[in-house]
Order: sequence, then structure tokens, then C-alpha cells
Amino acid sequence: MTEQQPSIRLRPRLRPTLRPLAILAAILLGRVGFGYQFQTVGSLGPTLIPLFGMDYTTFGKLIGAFMLVGTFVALPLGLAGGRFGDRLILTGGLALMVAGAVVSALAGGPDGIAAGRIVCGVGAVAMVVSVVAPKGLWGVLQNRFGIRGWAVRREPPSPADAA
Repeated sequence: MTEQQPSIRLRPRLRPTLRPLAILAAILLGRVGFGYQFQTVGSLGPTLIPLFGMDYTTFGKLIGAFMLVGTFVALPLGLAGGRFGDRLILTGGLALMVAGAVVSALAGGPDGIAAGRIVCGVGAVAMVVSVVAPKGLWGVLQNRFGIRGWAVRREPPSPADAA
């Protein structure tokens, strides 16, 4: 008789029941990072303006640089997500957000902060485009947690219905 060797898995995988939760956790962390990146410069205005000798126009450009790039990269990133998969676009977007945050943190002036904000903005738009409708997740959420139609807007009942 021949004895079979047990198969060895080199890469541990998440249990199928934990995978949707891991995806939701990654999306949550990305969205928290997005909000933090978006709001940080605006709230640090009283500190950044005298520190770097900026005027309010330059400071306003720093705030707008984050989302300005979205008008140019949203469509190409959406098309790339459809072709190469949302996972690649999401992880690339998260990596760009981290890289932009590092560039902004190490910047010595408004130009460096603006460059970091632009990189963060590309990453944020990539993340938003890839998780607007996570197609594979909706069925799991509906079946596992009973979430049904929560994104569908319902009209409030009319007074005639109450009678």
C-alpha cells in the first residue's frame, strides 16, 4: 500500500466566514484614512500658515489639491478597475495614500505638502472608485447579516396611508 503525503499549504487562508469581515475592516480603515487625509490640512491651517509663511490662497490650494486630481483620474481608474480588478486598484490606492502621507510629512514647504496631497488624492479616488459598489460583498452581507435593501431609498408614508 502506498501512503499519501498530506498536502501542505504554504499560505494560510482566512476561513470563508471571516473573509467578508476582513474586507469590511480594510474598507473601514481605508475610509477612516481618507477622512483623516482630507480633513487634516484644513484643521492645521492656523499652524501651517505661519510655520511655512503661506498666505491663505496657497493654503486653499493645499486643501483643493487633494480632490482636484479626482476629476482627471476617476474615469481611468474606474476603467482599470473593471479590467484588472477592484482589489488591485484598492490596494494601489491605499499604498498611494500612505506614500502621499509620507511625502507630506517629510515636506519642507507648501510645494512638498501639495505634492503629497496630490498623491494622496489619487489614492483616495482609487479607493473610492474601487469600493463604491463592492459587487462580491453584497451577497455575503445580505445572506450572513440579513442586510437587505438598506441602500434603497424609501418614500415616507403619506398621511392617507396612515388612516
